[in-house]
Amino acid sequence: MKTKKQEVTEERILTIKKVSFVGKWVEFWFKEEIGTDTQEKGEYQLCSKSYKLWDAVDEAGIQNEIYNKGFRGKKLKWKNIVYSWEIVGFV
Repeated sequence: MKTKKQEVTEERILTIKKVSFVGKWVEFWFKEEIGTDTQEKGEYQLCSKSYKLWDAVDEAGIQNEIYNKGFRGKKLKWKNIVYSWEIVGFV
């Protein structure tokens, strides 16, 4: 069994192409390919609970920009811990 210190983590900065809110979840499509083997054509690339996205928006202080122009083109940093991708914040 691996401890937290032994877990391999990976970080990526991805450019948002499309966002879809589905209940308490948010689905993301990116300009970059992230290389998932199970990726179906048209299927979202990553998803997260929507509160994590809004927490990142609040932390970056870009609420007005998001409300006026949307998420498209924004760079979002993600961290992969074992099999789960988590939002780190906007770059």
